[in-house]
Amino acid sequence: MPYYNTNLDNIQLYYEERGSGEPIVFVHGWSGSGKTLMPMAEILKDKYHCITYDHRGLGASTRANKGLTIAQLARDLKELIDFLGLKDVTLVGHSMGAATVYSYLGQFGCENLKRCVFIDMSPKTLNDDEWKFGYHEEELYDLPKLLADMELMNQNFGLFQLRFMSGLVPAIKSVPEALAPNMAAGLLGVNDLQILKSLWFSMFIADHRPSMEKLTVPSLYVYPEQGLYPMGAPDFIKSQAKAPMELVSIPNAGHLIPMVNPVVVAQAIREFLEKN
Repeated sequence: MPYYNTNLDNIQLYYEERGSGEPIVFVHGWSGSGKTLMPMAEILKDKYHCITYDHRGLGASTRANKGLTIAQLARDLKELIDFLGLKDVTLVGHSMGAATVYSYLGQFGCENLKRCVFIDMSPKTLNDDEWKFGYHEEELYDLPKLLADMELMNQNFGLFQLRFMSGLVPAIKSVPEALAPNMAAGLLGVNDLQILKSLWFSMFIADHRPSMEKLTVPSLYVYPEQGLYPMGAPDFIKSQAKAPMELVSIPNAGHLIPMVNPVVVAQAIREFLEKN
């Protein structure tokens, strides 16, 4: 099994490679692993060198108790790119993975990058008086709701997961609360609660809007019509970027579109790559 040891704190990051050609690095979301984006890598490996990996603390990477911030995930990504000697990289980030790419832009600009692909993620996930394009549930998600969720995670992670997943898969809304512990057990069977809490908090307190002006390579934003973020999020990125950005809207699709229908997303990515 291939691992890379980070320079700063010797954390083992698990990664996989498939295919050959221009490199694409897939950056997965919260509570997931490289396997969640692997179906797209399998589709695109016919013409591209596809790399999937697990963030620190998740998947097969080290269960780290430090560096559990989006900024550090971006530094891990940079180290992995350097370790593999990749040039002219396309980054494909979904959800928290896209936030990791935003942080990469803020810290390193477009060093070694040729393109970026963002899948349903606002550059600022927390809403406030002057920003309404962050995370949406039935209402705008703001600081009081974030703090309430952190407390709920501590008290009853199953109920938190039931509510969160209901926003991703509407059918889950019919699941009785009595089954919430089963949902928690399923997720925490492969993850650590403290890691999930730390990454959730970091994901929501970060503001990547200033980083968008460092986007100097062509980009693609994949917008599922039933996603978690309004159109104002990609519109803002496009207004700040220093290179063209395309927007692909996918009808009747939600936040989990890379896993639910990877063929559609992979095709949108392929068309973008071929044009840029």
